[in-house]
Amino acid sequence: MNRIGWLLFFVVVITALVFIKIKFLTDKTAEGNSPAGKNAVLAVNIMVATPTQLKNDFFTSGNILANESVEIKNEAQGRVVKFFFTEGASVKQGQMLMKLNDDDLMAQLKKLQSSKKNADAEEARKHQLLLVNGISQSEYDNALNTLNGIKADIESIQSQINKTEIKAPFDGVIGLRNISVGSYLSSGTSITTLQQINPVKVDFFLPEKYSSQISKDATITFTVDGVRDTFTAKTYATEPLVNATTGTIKFRALCENPEGKLIPGAFAHITVTLQTINDAFMVPSQSITAKQNQQSVFIVKDGKAVTTSVTTGIRTDSTVQITSGLSIGDTVITSGILAVKNGNPVKQLQTKKK
Repeated sequence: MNRIGWLLFFVVVITALVFIKIKFLTDKTAEGNSPAGKNAVLAVNIMVATPTQLKNDFFTSGNILANESVEIKNEAQGRVVKFFFTEGASVKQGQMLMKLNDDDLMAQLKKLQSSKKNADAEEARKHQLLLVNGISQSEYDNALNTLNGIKADIESIQSQINKTEIKAPFDGVIGLRNISVGSYLSSGTSITTLQQINPVKVDFFLPEKYSSQISKDATITFTVDGVRDTFTAKTYATEPLVNATTGTIKFRALCENPEGKLIPGAFAHITVTLQTINDAFMVPSQSITAKQNQQSVFIVKDGKAVTTSVTTGIRTDSTVQITSGLSIGDTVITSGILAVKNGNPVKQLQTKKK
């Protein structure tokens, strides 16, 4: 076959292929425009719109604090002679924790008490003489001043002795000792800590815009790492200022901790319920379509998909609140949204109630 013959052969083949392609596309278009194509029934999942309770939760973090916390330090200087607590144990308010050596102070106290005994007797004797004009008023006043001076000295020594006895300022759990018996302490030495852990405080922060949505005695829930329980606390105080850097306000709540599961310093994962709506319509996120700032859902009417404009509200991980556009009993299409067109016949695969 010569060159011209081959050329004619290729032209014929290409023409045949183009004809077949055009014929195929024409048939597909005709099929799509046929009554059968328009009336093809789509199988979809649906749900019936039913009011349900919705909690508008805000998730934040916080810290566990002791209800009362103090670092135990000594006022007076001296040598430690005895401890009266076990590390990590519970102690009661007023319980003796530690004793410093007070031998010198006790000796001074005994001397003053002896002097006071003599001064008491002298004051009583001169008072009797004064009554019968046996002495002058000034002589009696001198005896009385001497007695009062000794009493003041005794009170001063007793105060110094009291400072050698360190007692628990409140009920709590004592920490670990930093010093040993026999140690000589200067004033202000850190001895141990005392934590009151029942109840405990929970500190957390909320953005300023949410602060008006939480009451002073609001209930919060939280968890801590390493403990499976979910705990409940009630807020009781708010910092009266906004943090200029973060734009947040600090809240403080109180939580009962009878079993000691919550430890001061622990990190808390907190849930704050800002609002509870008892009659909310919730639909899956994927059932909502958006076009030109208009949101809508497909509902089923007389076996066909009908587009309905809606207004949305609160969003959760998988659902969206519909604030307007739905009524009780409306059947919302929840699957195959991209394939559904307005007026398409549909059939139900599954019904969910929300």
